Amino acid sequence: MNAWSWEQRRQEILRLCHAGYDLPTLFSETARLLRKAIPFDAACLHTLDPATLLETSHVVENLPVDIPQASEIEYLHEDFN
Repeated sequence: MNAWSWEQRRQEILRLCHAGYDLPTLFSETARLLRKAIPFDAACLHTLDPATLLETSHVVENLPVDIPQASEIEYLHEDFN
């Protein structure tokens, strides 16, 4: 993907952030745009408290939330991301 496409994607995401969507819709639309640039099968998108950087909510897409190892994998193991 060229630099123009990355900037276009960034601008589209910024537009979504200011569109007044509820959180699930914002995350769904953002995931749709990101998938065009970086293909993925599942996602878990989080909101953070800016003062503490603690997670305040999340939305999952195509990810079973009842996987016991999901939190362990996400928070206790390093990955390439």
